[in-house]
Amino acid sequence: MPDCTVVDMEHRKLIERRYYDGKAREGVRAGLPGASEPVGAATVAPLLRAPYVEFERRVREQLRPGDVVLDVGAGTGIHSLVAAGAQRHVIGLDFSAQALLIARDRAAAHSAVLDVVCGDAEQLPIASRSVDLVTTAGILYCVDLTAFVREIRRVLRPHGVWILVDSFDHNPIYRFNRFVGYLRGRRTRRAVTNIPSTRTLARLRREFGRVEVSYHGVFSFLGPPLRRLLGDGKAAKLLDRFDRRTPGLREFAFKIVATLSGPISLE
Repeated sequence: MPDCTVVDMEHRKLIERRYYDGKAREGVRAGLPGASEPVGAATVAPLLRAPYVEFERRVREQLRPGDVVLDVGAGTGIHSLVAAGAQRHVIGLDFSAQALLIARDRAAAHSAVLDVVCGDAEQLPIASRSVDLVTTAGILYCVDLTAFVREIRRVLRPHGVWILVDSFDHNPIYRFNRFVGYLRGRRTRRAVTNIPSTRTLARLRREFGRVEVSYHGVFSFLGPPLRRLLGDGKAAKLLDRFDRRTPGLREFAFKIVATLSGPISLE
């Protein structure tokens, strides 16, 4: 099992860690992972897949042979393997040792190389200026943004890039759904109060010289009826078309994808 002897985690992190350890154990009991099991965007329902396809496109566009890639909040490695290959050193970091066991086995099942490290995203056990690309998928609600960004800036090389896909907090329907999940005990309070927002993006723009953001899923709530009428594929294309044709509503997106580069010097 990956070493994870972090003893000074705050209570909120211990709660999240227990939750994800439990989910990982459920996965093990279900027989995960397998060589035929999909990874990355293919694991996401078609109606919600577009931001993950964009995330992977940006990652692949950025990758170079021999890069060091750090996937923070890697969990069971679903999104880590997109960077594998071409002599790249891919590191999956998470605070759930149980999840990392699945990530390690998932990589082996797909004949990929993935180093797993159990650690705290706000105190990355990674050398300064040693990483070419940081990736994150849906973890910002778990972290203190100030501490996390400080660590990402510390570990990135001067040319380094951070690519993220995450939820967005301004659509009342999605906010209500998260609140119901919290009331039912499926989500922590931070999943209600700490979702990325326009304020988050403003803070990130102060930390990085260039921030490129795309917005996805403004009309995802229409997915179920459109799916029944049109099927998954046509419904997904129609929702994507709605997003492209209504840029004025992008604040109400379900997900965002961002590429951040040119971190402002820490010195």
